[in-house]
Amino acid sequence: MTTSKAQQTAQKIILAAAVLFDKKGYYNVSIKEIAAKASVNSALISYHFGGKQQLYKDVLTRQALMVDDLQKNIMSRECSALEKLRIYLADIMQLHFDSKQHVRLLYLEMLNPTGICDQYIENRLGAIHSFTAALVKNAIAEHSIH
Repeated sequence: MTTSKAQQTAQKIILAAAVLFDKKGYYNVSIKEIAAKASVNSALISYHFGGKQQLYKDVLTRQALMVDDLQKNIMSRECSALEKLRIYLADIMQLHFDSKQHVRLLYLEMLNPTGICDQYIENRLGAIHSFTAALVKNAIAEHSIH
């Protein structure tokens, strides 16, 4: 399998898994179901991800990277801290409402942990909180909010 073909297959699997995990939860989704949704042989999930648990972690990592990208974009803007906070919150909401991204899985895992990636989720939650808190602190320092 060529690298681009392998990458396309892995991407199809991640997207299918994200849809199913979002809809049914981690424990209610099988490898065979993910493979069927992705239109691939179930052995390819083990080949690319080592199994369902690592696939789930990779789905969450992909979602966390989307939030990281939003944060980088916000920090590169030349505007007030309050405007950065407004843009960030609007972008986060838009990301949550984008049914193709399934970013809500990241938050569902925080609220109802599967126990699969506790430390990772704790770190992600801390990073999201720290970023938001810094924006609020900067807005207070600028006297944009009280």
